[in-house]
Amino acid sequence: MAIIKRPPHDDGPVNAGEQRLLRFLSRNLPDNFYIIPNCNIAITGPNRIMKYWEYDCLVVTPHALYHIENKDWAGNLEGDDYAWFRNGQEVANPHKTAGLKSRILASKIKNQHPDWNFGQIITLVTLSHPQQSKFGLDLSLIHISEPTRLGMIS
Repeated sequence: MAIIKRPPHDDGPVNAGEQRLLRFLSRNLPDNFYIIPNCNIAITGPNRIMKYWEYDCLVVTPHALYHIENKDWAGNLEGDDYAWFRNGQEVANPHKTAGLKSRILASKIKNQHPDWNFGQIITLVTLSHPQQSKFGLDLSLIHISEPTRLGMIS
């Protein structure tokens, strides 16, 4: 069972989908993996304005750091690299924002801890609602706990 490390001032999962994701990961990942749910990271932009980026879930493993963006979307989901549709209505492609958040996190870690060799940040988007038309949480578990099986890490 993975270890959950809650950040300071954490009020817990934001919604039922994040709770399902947290419960699923904590039960199914190995004991030496750490789960950090609902983490906020502050970044100062070029105009000196502070912006907070919310991360649904970070998983620290011996081989990588995973950033998981979770969507609790029910119904029919369709999409590609450019557009996603939920029950026929276009929604923002979560991979774009999740990728940006992962790059921000990598930059923050490298700037504050240049001596850390943390490997890579792998971005995943999970779909946790039990009534949706695509893959659920099972494939994310394979990505995290068995990365060589999917050719992600040699």
